[in-house]
Amino acid sequence: EPTAVLWLVSAVSLAYGGTYAFTAAIQGFGAVVATGLGICRKFVSVCFSFLLFPKPFRFQQAIGVAVFFTGLTVGWVQDSARQWKQKREGHRIDDVQDVLEGQPLVQLEPPKRESSQTGIHPLSPKLSLSEGHG
Repeated sequence: EPTAVLWLVSAVSLAYGGTYAFTAAIQGFGAVVATGLGICRKFVSVCFSFLLFPKPFRFQQAIGVAVFFTGLTVGWVQDSARQWKQKREGHRIDDVQDVLEGQPLVQLEPPKRESSQTGIHPLSPKLSLSEGHG
């Protein structure tokens, strides 16, 4: 059925895009920040579901929202205190500050080839024609 194929292609494309974005976030900002982004994305998805599909908002859900924002606030306060302490002591802030200033955490470089004429992948085991068998 064409509709099923369309849904399948859409689901696979969105899953690929999400996985690629999450991997890029890990590579660019680190696992902790990427995980925090994932948690915030889920929170926003739940909020949108309440807006788009009205349902009763219960006391337990209000406690969950309060715990979520309390966790964000505590994390922000701890991070700010740590940065203030590092600035006061004359240390580098941390990798997050480097990212905010546009400096990447990881420098990715392609593997260097020994010779452009060999045609052998640079990560493959080295072969030698001079080694004879027998």
